[in-house]
Amino acid sequence: MKKSIIAMAVAGALAVPAIASADATLYGQFRVGLENVKGSTTNAFDGGNRIGVKGTVDLGLDSTVGIYQWEAGFAVTGSNSQSADVNTNTVVTSTTSLTQRNTFAGATGNWGTLIAGRFDHPTEGIQATTDIGNVKNYRSGTTYSDAGIHKTVAYVTPSLNGLTATIGGVFAGQPNNTPKETIDGYNMGVDYSVGGLGLKAAYGKLNTNNAFGAGEQNKWGLAATYQLDALKLAADYNSVNVKNGPKDTSYA
Repeated sequence: MKKSIIAMAVAGALAVPAIASADATLYGQFRVGLENVKGSTTNAFDGGNRIGVKGTVDLGLDSTVGIYQWEAGFAVTGSNSQSADVNTNTVVTSTTSLTQRNTFAGATGNWGTLIAGRFDHPTEGIQATTDIGNVKNYRSGTTYSDAGIHKTVAYVTPSLNGLTATIGGVFAGQPNNTPKETIDGYNMGVDYSVGGLGLKAAYGKLNTNNAFGAGEQNKWGLAATYQLDALKLAADYNSVNVKNGPKDTSYA
């Protein structure tokens, strides 16, 4: 089967006036494409359209400012797309309505960054390393739930000679119809960057009972990138294990 894909992407950012001592930026991405399968029809698809607001707030503290982000996704092709929502234990059908994406608030300073809300875990950043051009890596097998997880709190250390570390936890994040635990999961990651070389390592554990897969999930991964002028090389390795379920190992 021969498949041809043409995609178009537009991204933009617009600074808006300061409100109540807050610096805000309105941003967004518009991504649509056409997919033609030999012997079939040509279909339009959405490639991650989004709109959001992010910025900082003066907290009146030395070397510390508040930070925030609100982001929503939307579809424009007129065709429905379905995705599993780990936070509500449902399969979401998206048309033109807004769907919540990473949304959080926190503070940052020379001591590091602390945020709480809905955002990606460090293990998601491993796979994103080879997600060049925002084209999703389609992989078979178990999918670990580490993107846009709500009720997450995380701390990121300040950079030390190019090295940063992240540690976070999911607190009472399970849907109401599942057994709740005080801590439903944790995640940690390390990033190192020097010159054109970038290295990542991450590990996460999450208790889930939803469309992404039931049971206790564990994931770890490694990633490396190298930027040489206009040339970028990237590779990652992910291993996902579900308790009482199959093991999925992915390469890219």
